[in-house]
Amino acid sequence: MRDHRWWCKHYNGIPSVRCKLGITYESVKVMGSRHIEYPCYEREVTGVCLAREYLTDEEYAEQEKHTAIVLKKFTDYLNGETNVCPHCGIEVIEEYQVGRCAYARPCGCRVFQGKARGVLPNDH
Repeated sequence: MRDHRWWCKHYNGIPSVRCKLGITYESVKVMGSRHIEYPCYEREVTGVCLAREYLTDEEYAEQEKHTAIVLKKFTDYLNGETNVCPHCGIEVIEEYQVGRCAYARPCGCRVFQGKARGVLPNDH
């Protein structure tokens, strides 16, 4: 797994065509030894994008803290420790199935992919 600390702050995913600064990914790609590489998340690719900027240690720590909070909300919901929607914070009364995904009522958020549990117990 890559250390996301070394992903450019402006990177928003190759399918986006352009980064947050408007630079096209096509213009900064480099043919590596086995595959196409991008300076956006490959530290060794240098010189092709002068706008590349990494997170500071403080920004990375803040991002990791935020990620831990978000994951805890999600796992608490999945484990039945809370009925609060991990996305919007509204109390979920019921889950319903749409295709392979479970959605929450009354908020309508997609809460996970899998079998909906129906009416949730209100003992939290």
